[in-house]
Amino acid sequence: MQKVLNIKTSTIQTKITPSYMMENLTCSQQYIAYANINGDTKRVVVIKLKSDGVNRDSEIVLNDFPDLVADLKYIQIKNEWKLVVTGLQGFRIYSEDGKNLIKINKIIQNDADSKMIQDTKTMFTGICTLKCNDGAEIICVGSTNGHIYFSEYLGPKKFQCYIGIALDHNQKVNRLASCQTDNTLIVCNQEGDISLFMANQLKDMVYIKKFNSNTHRSPINCMNVLERKLTNPNVSNILACGDYTGSISLYDLNEYYLLFTINSHVRLISSLDCNHAKNEILSASEDSYVNVWNIQPKTNDISLSFSLSINDLSIVGANFQDKLSANTPIFLTCYEQEEIHVVQRA
Repeated sequence: MQKVLNIKTSTIQTKITPSYMMENLTCSQQYIAYANINGDTKRVVVIKLKSDGVNRDSEIVLNDFPDLVADLKYIQIKNEWKLVVTGLQGFRIYSEDGKNLIKINKIIQNDADSKMIQDTKTMFTGICTLKCNDGAEIICVGSTNGHIYFSEYLGPKKFQCYIGIALDHNQKVNRLASCQTDNTLIVCNQEGDISLFMANQLKDMVYIKKFNSNTHRSPINCMNVLERKLTNPNVSNILACGDYTGSISLYDLNEYYLLFTINSHVRLISSLDCNHAKNEILSASEDSYVNVWNIQPKTNDISLSFSLSINDLSIVGANFQDKLSANTPIFLTCYEQEEIHVVQRA
């Protein structure tokens, strides 16, 4: 690992290696999780961190996946952390530690469920939470059949699932993001079209805007929102989109226009994350680099906070542990490597 001034690096050893998939790492404040897919073996590794937040306490492996693991994400809903894992025919909601399977939403071939999911080859990808203006909180999951499925929170172990949004012409959903301070759901399809919906009420999603992000003729494979309004309500939030060319496109979510394009990497971007406390965007890539970009709230000037190469390894996941902390560590997973890299700023 290449050392950088004022950067401390360490590793957490694991026995199961991360597989090659976009954004193959997710964090809560106490746990980290990633997927391993090897032939007929599909599993998710959940690691509990010690109180210092950077060393492993314990590890469990979830093996109960009948099909491909397509996406995974820790989400916070009603102040509770849940782990959501998607696949070929549905998605699952687990407790934060992964020990309790709370809800399975899958294809069931009968008339009663035919309106939910009609195609048994539907892939589920894209996960986020959304707070509605009426106080309802939901988990949103995208799919290749053009539907976005909502799981409404009814209690600690109770969710109700239904189709929340059906895109025009059954456009395949590629990525989802949400803007909590604006109550907005952001949907990207495989053609690079981005649609925005205002969540007035649980069953009243108002279409706001649609624009095309595909300026490089390259699909968007990562998407996240820098919520600057959490620290300064007078500035706009920013949508960050990472693509296969290694570029990050930044969009103003007040006026819906392209602010900048950052040529961040020389190969595809595998992961994006945001630190709202420091106005930073984290990008990681197959090119072995993790870059952290700072965006000034008043001027939108962009500067590189730091850049680090991980031993010429292909990075498949990168997360700030705490998106609201200025001193949070960064976790990185690399393809087929039996260790998780931890980056801390001194």
